Amino acid sequence: MTDISAIDTRSEHTALRASPEYLTRTEVAREVGRAAQSVGSVGIPLGQWTARGDWATLSEEARALAGTRALELLDTALAELTTARARLADTVATDQAGDPG
Repeated sequence: MTDISAIDTRSEHTALRASPEYLTRTEVAREVGRAAQSVGSVGIPLGQWTARGDWATLSEEARALAGTRALELLDTALAELTTARARLADTVATDQAGDPG
């Protein structure tokens, strides 16, 4: 004997995953995740610039280049985060506007 409630739940779940809202939320979540990961790319040149650990022997010129690279990466990360945040805010606002209750 098949449990009807399990079928309903499974079909509801399948329908949810196929819905445009779910697909949009998944896409936005991935975008935010990628943007957040780009922040991590700043760590190595930042460590080089500050001459931490193994990078203590870098020349002043190499540290200056690393500082410039850290700024470039940080600017890129901030732009990506700003875009991802705006998209998330728009999606949340759209979800709330469409929610009757």
